[in-house]
Amino acid sequence: MKAYGVTLSPYRSETGHPGPNFKIPIAGNHLSLIIAFERKNITAYCRDLIKILKQAEELNEKLTPLKLIDAWMGKGAAKLRAAGVAPPALPREDLEKIIAQVLIQQYLREDYSFTAYATISYLKIGPKANLLNNEAHVITMQVKKATQNCFGIESPESCHSEGADKKMEEKSPSNFQKKSANMFQQPDCKKTGAKKRKIDA
Repeated sequence: MKAYGVTLSPYRSETGHPGPNFKIPIAGNHLSLIIAFERKNITAYCRDLIKILKQAEELNEKLTPLKLIDAWMGKGAAKLRAAGVAPPALPREDLEKIIAQVLIQQYLREDYSFTAYATISYLKIGPKANLLNNEAHVITMQVKKATQNCFGIESPESCHSEGADKKMEEKSPSNFQKKSANMFQQPDCKKTGAKKRKIDA
């Protein structure tokens, strides 16, 4: 497969999804984005989420996804923070992905509340949460690592060539002023030479 002048090897699996190595072309630049996938263990994170939800049920509290993340990060109401759950050292975006993953795998479930003006989604313990009682049970999540490979063709951010730097220097305002000054000075020299010839004649 060819795209933007770069030959690509998709490395797709039997299911049609990208395999462990997958290249995506970037338009307008001679770069190739190589995406490598790996499996990450999120079992401990899932156990922490279930602890927080169990405590909320004991307090007769309902947690939306936003409140669950706040309690997980040690923010929000203090009564919603479960004892023994340390805030994870991950960005909020990654925490949202973990919650979405365990929700898809049915370790958590959604409970909807309907009002006259809105539909509110709450998170509760899912049907597969009992599997975590087994210490050998593992939950994994596929994550990707993205790295850029440069092919050395005038990329403004990552691949600077010496020729491009020279062109930028030539186009700089200071060099332009010097050239323009020299252009204006040359006719004056010619005129003075012509006057001297007339006087000598």
